[in-house]
Amino acid sequence: MKNVCILSNHFFPIRSSCSTLIHDLIKNLLKKKIKVTLISLSGFSKKIKTFQFKNFTYICVKSNYIRSSNNYLKAIDEIYCILKLRSYFKSHFEENFDDVIVYSPTIFWSLFLPIFKKKKISIILRDLTPKWLLDHKIISRLSFSFLILKFFEIYLYKQSTNVFVQTPKDLNYIKNYSKKYNFNTSVIYNWINLDNSFDKKYKRINN
Repeated sequence: MKNVCILSNHFFPIRSSCSTLIHDLIKNLLKKKIKVTLISLSGFSKKIKTFQFKNFTYICVKSNYIRSSNNYLKAIDEIYCILKLRSYFKSHFEENFDDVIVYSPTIFWSLFLPIFKKKKISIILRDLTPKWLLDHKIISRLSFSFLILKFFEIYLYKQSTNVFVQTPKDLNYIKNYSKKYNFNTSVIYNWINLDNSFDKKYKRINN
C-alpha cells in the first residue's frame, strides 16, 4: 500500500480554508487506498497527541500563535512546535513514505523534512515568504529577519521534488529557484474537487 505523509499548519479543530482543503485531500487519498499520516500544528494541547484509525494517523501539537498577527512570536512558536514534533516522530515512528506533501503557509517545515528517508517531497506554497513581507514593507531586504527567513526558504526548496504555487506570477518568481535547486514547478489553485486539480496536476508533473 502506498504511504503518504502530509505536513500542514492547519487542520481540525481549527476551522479554516486550509483545514477544509487538507480534509478533502486526505479523503481523496484514503478513497484511493493510500495510507495517510498527517502532522499538524493544530492540536488540542501543547502535549503531542497521536490519533490512529485504519489507514490514517494524525499527529498534532497546539501552536498558541497559529493565528497571531505578531509575526515574530508566530515564527518562534512554529519553529519550537516543529522541532518538538520532529523529535517525537523520530523516537516513535519508523515509517518510510512514498511521498511527502507540505501544505505550507510556513517555511519552517524545512526543519522537519531531513528526518525522512527516501522520499518525494511536494511543497504547496500559499505564501511566498519572505517575499510577501518585503512586498508589504513589513521587513527590509537588509534586515536580520529577512536573512533568517531567506535561509529557511532556500532550505525548503533544496529539499523539494515539486513546488506548486498559487498564481502564474508566483510561478515566475519560483522558476528562478527551480533551475538552481532542480525541482519541478507548476501552478495549482485551491482545489474543490481533487480529481480535477491537485491529483491530476501531481500525476502529470511526476510523469
